[in-house]
Amino acid sequence: MPYGLGTAFFVAFAPHCLVLSFAGHIMRSTVCIGMLLYVCFATAGCGAQHAPTSPQRVVAGDVASGKILVDILDSRWHEHYYQYEIRPANGSVALTREETFNDYQHEQIPHEYRQPTGAIDDCLLKKPAAKSPDGKYVAGCKEESLRNGQFSFKYFQIFFITEAETGKELFHWKLDDWRRIHGFSWSPNSQSVALLNSTQVFGKGPFETIWAWAGHPVPHDTVYLSVIPVSTLQPVEYRIRGDVLYAFTRILDWSLD
Repeated sequence: MPYGLGTAFFVAFAPHCLVLSFAGHIMRSTVCIGMLLYVCFATAGCGAQHAPTSPQRVVAGDVASGKILVDILDSRWHEHYYQYEIRPANGSVALTREETFNDYQHEQIPHEYRQPTGAIDDCLLKKPAAKSPDGKYVAGCKEESLRNGQFSFKYFQIFFITEAETGKELFHWKLDDWRRIHGFSWSPNSQSVALLNSTQVFGKGPFETIWAWAGHPVPHDTVYLSVIPVSTLQPVEYRIRGDVLYAFTRILDWSLD
């Protein structure tokens, strides 16, 4: 549906949805909101998908050699699937695969990913951790809370690197509350670790505002890969993709050429 037509549809139809809602017709207003959301996702009106800027920052080849394969699933009206190849040694981020699926039942994506922590659910309960291939270091994540008012809390994820033998913490990164970890993986030579993470904002377009008013804000994620060399402990960040709805993303592999 062309964007102009979608906008005209919104202008003509949205006031009736609001009237129905205020009148207490919950079922009918829900249908209206659903139709508006469909127009939002079927057009470019909710924001275009953004490819990364390349090349980005470079990490020395002996520190982060080879290529890191990351996939991203964007859950719009139709699901959009992407695979990216990141080469820290030359700072490149390249889109290598792109597909669209009608729905989750038709997904054809890899079932395997970089073990043991290339994809994680959370850092609170499972406290995932991975030892470097040479056995010298351990990378992991955890979660902390901070009271935010009388009855609410903010939750922060923390990524860390420790010495395996002594437990001494070498690196500690407390992410902002609007940033979350999706997975992490050591390089094959144990010289660096890659942290897959994303930032999130809620959509503020006209359709998304209505959806948020109904109690279902639409998250827009920007996916990053942060490479942390053990020698410097200074993260080098690569922006992979922006404006991803309900991002599902994993580190599939880190291999040498």
